[in-house]
Amino acid sequence: MAFETRDTQRLESASIYGQGTYHITDRLRFTLGGRATTDNQIGNIVDYFGLPDRNSFLPGQTADILKTKFKKATGRGELEYDITRTSSVYGMISNGIKPGGANLNPGAKIVPEVFQPERVDAFEVGSKNEFFDKTLRINVSAFYNMIHEFQVDSEDPTPFLGGLTNVKASHVDGIEAEATELLPYNLRLDGNVTIQESNVDSHQHLLNPSEAEQIDIANGGPFNNNDLADRQAAYAAASSDVYGHTLPKVPPFTANIALQHTAYIEGSGTLVSGIHLIYRNPYYFRIYDDPTTDRVPPQRQIDLNFTYTLEGGRWHADFLVINLTNNASVNSRYSDNFGTFITANYFVPPRQFIGRVGYKF
Repeated sequence: MAFETRDTQRLESASIYGQGTYHITDRLRFTLGGRATTDNQIGNIVDYFGLPDRNSFLPGQTADILKTKFKKATGRGELEYDITRTSSVYGMISNGIKPGGANLNPGAKIVPEVFQPERVDAFEVGSKNEFFDKTLRINVSAFYNMIHEFQVDSEDPTPFLGGLTNVKASHVDGIEAEATELLPYNLRLDGNVTIQESNVDSHQHLLNPSEAEQIDIANGGPFNNNDLADRQAAYAAASSDVYGHTLPKVPPFTANIALQHTAYIEGSGTLVSGIHLIYRNPYYFRIYDDPTTDRVPPQRQIDLNFTYTLEGGRWHADFLVINLTNNASVNSRYSDNFGTFITANYFVPPRQFIGRVGYKF
């Protein structure tokens, strides 16, 4: 069977947003915001696996047109209290939405033609503080995000009819901390740390596209009886339940540290020099948590930057060294699920030297 598909999609999105803050007392204030969003999508399937070509339609016959429309009102509310002039605490509740849409996959058995919007209910508490005559700033927060209808890529028991589907319930929670310290000798230290975990909270069977590819290979290609039966069995297997899996692209630990020095050259200008250290824990880039195809190894990177500004502030020159140690860290991975049977690594760019000269008018 020859494979051919020609389709078009048109997306339209409109929203209106407003926010205001009411000071209950000098120390206590309340912020309320809201957004109304409408998303429209029109998909026009001209031909797909033998559906008739536009030019061969009989009188009165049209292409397969699929229309979706999603409306949602979202908002945020935050209560903030100043403990002192330099310390405050807050609590915030918000929600958001990621539009749904159409897969344009007529005839699929499991993966829907229309996938639902992804929704999140976010809860956060934290504290913002400045100490020692505002030379030390420390902000800390804890968060819990409930995710409904999480959108993931899934394969269908029928080859080439996969697309986005929805996982009913999942969550991400963790803590974040950031600090800035003004040190002696014109030094400044900045850092931030995130510790988080994620979990799929609903039982749901999904067919791993990489597993479906291996089934196709073992059976000599798609669209034969053994292949279709094995793909259906893989979908039904207990191992295909993603309950308890981690969510994609949620590293358990990330940290950034930057040390900066400012040198004032009398009668000439200012030289700002900095070193930036980046670390990120391994994570899974797909919901299937396959250690062979999905696990992204840790990232370690060191960057240098120098900026010289002439007196008067108009001319400046920058010199940057990105990935100083030329570390071959993998930034992300991608598994193709459309017949090429590959998993590609996307590496952090190799060592780069960048120079710039600028002038402010």
